[in-house]
Amino acid sequence: MNPLPGQFFARSLDRILVEDLNIPHVTWGLQNNVTLSGILTVQSLVFVTIYNLPPEQEPMLDVVDQTLDGRHELRVLFILKTREMSAPLIEQIYALFVWCWQRNFINVALTYQRITFINGSYNVHDELFSYTPFPKLRVLNVTGLGVTFNWEALDVSNVKGYEFRVPVFQDVVQAYVLPNGQLYGTLGLMLSNYIIHINGRLRVEETPHVNEGNYHSYTLMLASRGVIDIGVHGYSQMTLSSEQAEGGLLTSNTKTCLMVPWQKEQPLNRLIRFSFRYNGILFLTAFILWNVRMGYLSAALSVKLPPPQINNLEDFLRSPLRIMVTESEVAMYFTRELLPAALQPRLLVVNASTLLEHRSSLNTSYAYCITSRRWELVRFQQARLRHPLFRRLDANLCTSTYFRKIPLQRNSPFSENLAQFYIASLYTGFYWKWEQLSIMEAVNLGLLKIYQDVELSYASLNLKSIEVLLKISALDKVRVRGTPADILNYWPQRSCSRN
Repeated sequence: MNPLPGQFFARSLDRILVEDLNIPHVTWGLQNNVTLSGILTVQSLVFVTIYNLPPEQEPMLDVVDQTLDGRHELRVLFILKTREMSAPLIEQIYALFVWCWQRNFINVALTYQRITFINGSYNVHDELFSYTPFPKLRVLNVTGLGVTFNWEALDVSNVKGYEFRVPVFQDVVQAYVLPNGQLYGTLGLMLSNYIIHINGRLRVEETPHVNEGNYHSYTLMLASRGVIDIGVHGYSQMTLSSEQAEGGLLTSNTKTCLMVPWQKEQPLNRLIRFSFRYNGILFLTAFILWNVRMGYLSAALSVKLPPPQINNLEDFLRSPLRIMVTESEVAMYFTRELLPAALQPRLLVVNASTLLEHRSSLNTSYAYCITSRRWELVRFQQARLRHPLFRRLDANLCTSTYFRKIPLQRNSPFSENLAQFYIASLYTGFYWKWEQLSIMEAVNLGLLKIYQDVELSYASLNLKSIEVLLKISALDKVRVRGTPADILNYWPQRSCSRN
């Protein structure tokens, strides 16, 4: 930047821009009736006068950060004015650009005048500096470029080995760490492949003390605080402290519902119901004779009616079930009244590890609060069962629907680029492939258990037993719509559909 002609030195920058360079401008802060809404565009050049370095001693920087919220990609020229004759230290300039990167000002420069006294005369030199954060933050002296300095937003398509710190806890199947330290899971694979795509470097940081119950108190806020660039564990507005998470990439929607166990009939109930449905008195007689022979008549005659299914709040309150929850779930769903207050007397508050143990093992002694993502895992776990263990009360006991996000910094320069990568992975099918691989690997590692029925043995049936049933069947004088084989084959059939 070459020095301006001497007659400009005694005049303000405002007058120079308007009168001599014919550049329209607005001086914000001096005119109280002027707002920036509708004024700033992509081509705007923002001049910020500062008087102090390092940044913590300059209050104007906080004003700029708040005023340009959401517009940190704009061109910003910091003009340093001090009474010092000497130039600022390079460490002070570096500290300013560290502040810029932490707050995602990615198209900035710093200028100041350095005055020297040589041979009885003063010489004025205009200095110009900028910075690059990739692969590590470096200060660039671009004084030689002068007015030809290229104002361009930061290119995040090639970060030249920039390191991304990613804290991870075991969140099956969204994000978890393999025994070899590799980041896995649906979102884990998406993020790791994105970092490879932009020529970055991933540093996985395991956080064994963190889980889905206390995530909001530890790693959720790291992106908002500028500690990390991108988080890998999603959150929604239901998540505690989510109002402080200022950035995020929308990935899906979610809601939380009550998950209750199926109320099952006893085997004898099902056989009696089958007998009446298909063969009436004939097979009921056969059934009684069979139980007399096997010694089960007293049990057969004491069969209770099938329990009613839980379909709504009233049904649940009539049942003896309790809801196993953590303290954070109580705060999320019941303190905020996202789920009915009538359920609160049924809450059984436990720690996160206990809840995960019971819910992962599909313990039907309790009901649970289940998110949309978790419900898909439960459906997968019980897909091989003839009779599902749990059902979700979709229409009656659910929260509203919320968007699910990946944590990002406020005004993150990676936001748009990451969104494009995510959408491309959906359209090309990579995202669904990553989900499939993550589920398979979680099953192989024992992080996700798949349940299936144990085949029932009919060892107690012998030829004599079958002969008795066949003789009784032969006595039927009318058309029989079922046979003893139907009875035997009926047991493995599914008696309830998946929810």
